[in-house]
Amino acid sequence: MTSSAAGPARPTLAWTELRTPAVEAFGQLALIGLALAVVGRQDPAGWAARTTAVLVLAAGVAAAVLLATAGRVSDNRRAVRMAGAVGVHAAVVLLPTAAGAGPATGAWSVATSVALLGVVGFLALAVRASADRRGDRISATLVAAVVAVAAAATAALARQAPELVPPGWVVLAADLVVWSGTASAAGLMVLAGAVADRALLRGTGLAFATLALANAVRIGTGGPVVPALELAAMTMLLVVAVRFGRAGVATAAGCRARLVEAENALAGSRTATADRDQELRELVAALSGATRELAGDGRLPAAAAAGFDRLRDLVDAGSGPLRAPLGPVLHDIAEVHRANGLDVRVEVDGDPD
Repeated sequence: MTSSAAGPARPTLAWTELRTPAVEAFGQLALIGLALAVVGRQDPAGWAARTTAVLVLAAGVAAAVLLATAGRVSDNRRAVRMAGAVGVHAAVVLLPTAAGAGPATGAWSVATSVALLGVVGFLALAVRASADRRGDRISATLVAAVVAVAAAATAALARQAPELVPPGWVVLAADLVVWSGTASAAGLMVLAGAVADRALLRGTGLAFATLALANAVRIGTGGPVVPALELAAMTMLLVVAVRFGRAGVATAAGCRARLVEAENALAGSRTATADRDQELRELVAALSGATRELAGDGRLPAAAAAGFDRLRDLVDAGSGPLRAPLGPVLHDIAEVHRANGLDVRVEVDGDPD
């Protein structure tokens, strides 16, 4: 059995492999069109707009919970980082909007932009492939801690000194940094998902690209975020999370079944080996007694021949290796590592896969 693990590979991308990403992109465009048709240009303070904001928040929270849960169950650290990005956006942007708060201005706008840097950080970590589980966890914790401290400090300054109004270009620059970073990370996710054929990466990247587009419209026009674009993005994230959750549950169930099968096969092999060992001990004891009793009358060769033949058969039968279907289990482990962005290959002698 041999296995190899290396850093991110540089695979070639055939045009036929772009078919699924293209279908997903067209599906997202159709979803945006449907949201625009349903939501339309509503009054941001109207009842329908508030209802839309609540639906968007509910979809975002559900997507974050599903991604985090399925990511933990399937040991997919990328999904957990994506859940963090969705959760930060839901807490910083969607929750105040659903509660009826107006758009942040002045120093509060800068504090919001600083907090939203967590979205960029988590998306960058989701794209990044790391074989070091401990280092990956430290990186995620460091990003969350730095962003949380910076956002808390900025919010405290805005609260304690409301008379300090930052220049307009500072507010605009912070806004542009956040959403241009989000758009860049989303584009990298779509590209990585197309190359590695990962629907989770592609779908999440498309959703955050839609959010970046919505905020680009807001920055360019000076008006509110287009609710339809937010609704389409969060719906896309919810669809991606549900698909990933269902696949994760099915994969976990299949892995468990294959592991149980391998454990049963090994247990059976160990039982058979124990039975052979017991029979060997009994046979050796019997031959030892026969040797002492028959040595004196010359009947030892004929009497012990059958016993020695049986002893040889048992030794030959017990000399082979224990066999169990471990190939599928090792392939499952490799698939987990590939989902986290690593190029892992497993080759098992005699495995048909």
